[in-house]
Amino acid sequence: MNIWKDTVLTDKGAALQAKLMQGQTLKITGAKTGAGSVPAVNLRQQTDVTEERGDITLQPARTEGDQTIIPVLLENKDLKEGYELWQIGFYAEDPDEGEILYCIAQATKGKDIPAVSESPGFSITWDFYFQTSNTAPFEVMVNSKGLVRIEEYQIQSEEIDNVKKSTQKLDDSIIVLNTNLEKTNINLNSTVNDLKTANTNIQSIKNQLADTGWINAPLASGVYNLSGSVQPLKYRRKNGIVYVSGVVKVTGKSGDSQKVITTLPAGFRITSGSYYYFTNAATGGTMSRYLVLSSGNITLEWVRKLQDGSVLSGDITWVGIDISYPV
Repeated sequence: MNIWKDTVLTDKGAALQAKLMQGQTLKITGAKTGAGSVPAVNLRQQTDVTEERGDITLQPARTEGDQTIIPVLLENKDLKEGYELWQIGFYAEDPDEGEILYCIAQATKGKDIPAVSESPGFSITWDFYFQTSNTAPFEVMVNSKGLVRIEEYQIQSEEIDNVKKSTQKLDDSIIVLNTNLEKTNINLNSTVNDLKTANTNIQSIKNQLADTGWINAPLASGVYNLSGSVQPLKYRRKNGIVYVSGVVKVTGKSGDSQKVITTLPAGFRITSGSYYYFTNAATGGTMSRYLVLSSGNITLEWVRKLQDGSVLSGDITWVGIDISYPV
């Protein structure tokens, strides 16, 4: 595909061409690349390529009929930063002005030229055709250091293709390896999470089995510890069993209605959805019953006289609490 549709002789190139009509030799001294572009109508006025990016290697010219063909080779071996190629300019020797921009070719679409770090060994060639005449012989100044025979270029291109294929295979292998590593990582993460959960459970069990010692229980409104040597209401957890013990006074008890005595914190509560009933002695020949809920509430349900089973109301002088349950 010919991308160099806008190729023109510059004004200085046209002036040089007029001088060469007397039989002098046209000497092409070099070529440069440019990363910029201009409107096609302005190409003739250019004296240098737009946004110059470097020299391009001239290959030995060949003649076909009345045309001279100059192959050019663009490499990125010293290119530190990639760019978009838009122009190639050919420079010639003017007997009066020295080196001038003889002709310039501008692409219809920019060509990406990668930096050497992005694509080592990148190269590309084009053939440019120049019309020749007997009155203006043609000469191309070729630098032998940059000379690459077409056969060598083809070998180099094949080697690059092989490297690219090997790189692709390596990339595919890396993708497979990464996929396997991701699966392994997921499995490891799952195992780690399982171990963390197990550790949490073990720690929870250890906490439940540990002896917390006796802790003063928080009393609900209308509930008071008795003064003197009577044990206040306390609780503890030891070997997975919660113990609640003490004696309290209850005020404002209304018949069979429940009265919350205390609410124990998390870690001292029964399993959700469960409940327990306990009966304990109370003031003056009575019996009390308690309900333990998973909310942590220990509730006094009633205090009854042993003599006739009647329920006490109002202030209850004392009720004993001595209960235990597993957690």
